[in-house]
Amino acid sequence: MGMWTGIATGLQAVEERREREEDREFKRRAQERLDKEFDETRLLRRSKSVLDYLDGRGAPLAADSASLSYLKTKLGNVEGANDYLAKLMNAPGVAKTVADAIRTRENNLGIQLTGEDIFENIQIVAEGYGDESFLKPYKEGRDIYNIATGMSDDLLDDEYFGKLMGRVSDLPSSVAPTVYVDIAPGFTAEVDAELQADLFDDKILEYAEYLKTNESVEDEYKIKIQAAVKAHTEGDKTTLRNMLGGYVSEFLLSAPGSASLFPALAPNLSPYQIPSEAKEALVAMRETNSPDLTQAKIEFDKTYGFGSADLILGR
Repeated sequence: MGMWTGIATGLQAVEERREREEDREFKRRAQERLDKEFDETRLLRRSKSVLDYLDGRGAPLAADSASLSYLKTKLGNVEGANDYLAKLMNAPGVAKTVADAIRTRENNLGIQLTGEDIFENIQIVAEGYGDESFLKPYKEGRDIYNIATGMSDDLLDDEYFGKLMGRVSDLPSSVAPTVYVDIAPGFTAEVDAELQADLFDDKILEYAEYLKTNESVEDEYKIKIQAAVKAHTEGDKTTLRNMLGGYVSEFLLSAPGSASLFPALAPNLSPYQIPSEAKEALVAMRETNSPDLTQAKIEFDKTYGFGSADLILGR
């Protein structure tokens, strides 16, 4: 009996010791959790303090990341794309405005815009962007912002936190540029293909009548115009459109106040539009004083309609 009593007492002692060790381990882990929670709370509090004091001074603003990603894809590798996007990153809401305008244009016309199309029709105006008063503090603010949002453990060190807050206090009160978007008139307007076709043909007939009485137009060309006008009235609109469509489309697209009706040519009229590369080549010849400009203008008029070259060149 005494032997069994001794064994039982020994087992009880072992169990009590195990329970005490488990209790100590539980308390140790509980304390670790408390310490971790305390550090996390202190880190969050300090990060918030940095961000509150940092405000907009150099910190990346809350730009629409989805719109920026969409615009980055649309712009592609076109020259100036990075600067275009960088300006939008400093303007919450502007990126979405640009993206919405592009989608509206594409939906209205049933086309896909290129980076060049976007640059030509949607300008990003950034006042105070690109100078030292913005770039230097912005770069410093970005670094501070990344430290705070990255939850760096260094923030828990009082001396490091003090130095970081000192860097914040050295920043100017405001460095963010004023950014806004300038969208070409009529860019997002809906295209009424039927109305456009009526106006297009009316203008073609009007211009044809003018050319028939213009003394500078050769008689042979007048005869062709007369025949095309006759065919037009009989239902064949293609011939006259091919002859004068380039001139008329350029006139309608560039005439003051026409953007609401002609933000772009409807798909059935777009084949008559003068290609951008043809216009650019003609302008380049004038700017370089090319000796071939006179002949180039003659050929241009034959292709796109009498007077088209001077219309493009602004004379």
